[in-house]
Amino acid sequence: MNAWLHGIGCFQPEHQMPQDKAVDIAAALAGADGRGARRMNAVFSRAGVDSRSGVSMVEHDGGLEHRWLAGAVDGVDPCPGTGERIAQFMELAPEMACAASAAALERSSIAPSEVTHIVTASCTGFASPGVDHIIIDRLGLPRGTRRTNVGFMGCHAAINALRVAIAFARSEPDAVVLVCCVEVCSLHFQKGSTRDALLANALFADGAAAAVVSGREPSGDTGVRLDATASQYLPDSNDLMTWTVTDDGFRMTLAPEVPHRLEASVGDWVADWLGSEGLAIPGIEAWAIHPGGPQILDAVRDGLGIEESMCATSRGVLARHGNMSSPTILFILDLLMRAETPRPWGVLAFGPGLGAEGLLVR
Repeated sequence: MNAWLHGIGCFQPEHQMPQDKAVDIAAALAGADGRGARRMNAVFSRAGVDSRSGVSMVEHDGGLEHRWLAGAVDGVDPCPGTGERIAQFMELAPEMACAASAAALERSSIAPSEVTHIVTASCTGFASPGVDHIIIDRLGLPRGTRRTNVGFMGCHAAINALRVAIAFARSEPDAVVLVCCVEVCSLHFQKGSTRDALLANALFADGAAAAVVSGREPSGDTGVRLDATASQYLPDSNDLMTWTVTDDGFRMTLAPEVPHRLEASVGDWVADWLGSEGLAIPGIEAWAIHPGGPQILDAVRDGLGIEESMCATSRGVLARHGNMSSPTILFILDLLMRAETPRPWGVLAFGPGLGAEGLLVR
């Protein structure tokens, strides 16, 4: 039985955070002097991000400011501890998730009452009852909706969540699965000036995206078929990329050799995977590559041996929205669907481990 993606809904917070404002926030949190701010600006200017959605941005003194800085008083550290950050996640994330989910259902012409399963994904906040409970309540999903949470898997979690939805759709003919990814990365801004803190502060953004998956083929040309998935866990890579819970928020580490390791390994892995599906890399009409950063996109492009034009949609999402972690791939897929891009599509994303996930769309 096939699994079909009927439609995607994306949510962007109202307030945008231009990259120069992000530099100001990072410098203020770090207490950086002029030299430190200039160093930060150099890192931020190479991140491939022009602006980002920032649900943590609030109106303050006639402009926009990060909620921590707007609420800070003299002599008090504006960066809250992890408990307060998660409390703010549960204040901000549900509205984002519900808006994206409602848009996905509307786009798919599926009523909330038809949903049988919900799969949520996030790595920036947790609570129980969680976002899944709130979506059921606010959107009026059936009280018997079966819930699955994909937690703390990082940037490739949308593919993991879609894999769960595919399994439900293939095994249960009447299943209608709502997948929702929501991240509030701005709640994990770090106040340090280490390389890892600068990269995280320069790249990550807020966003939510949802998708509707079922085993019934959509009418007309509104949907796409979700086919094979694949996973690859690179050997000796545990220290290359990490995402850990600390007392002052969730903290990322990203080793400088990550792009080199990806470039060296991604081509053979993807070629073998596609070969098992009767395809080859040159036969893929479009690529949805998670834009972990410009160097990641460069490495995957070169490792696959594809043209730069194949990365245009991914780079565009990075420039306009930043790296939103798990929702980002759904933003890219939404653009490909709306443009009625010829298929098949190759979908790739990377996360802690170093782990890679793939999805084939026909």
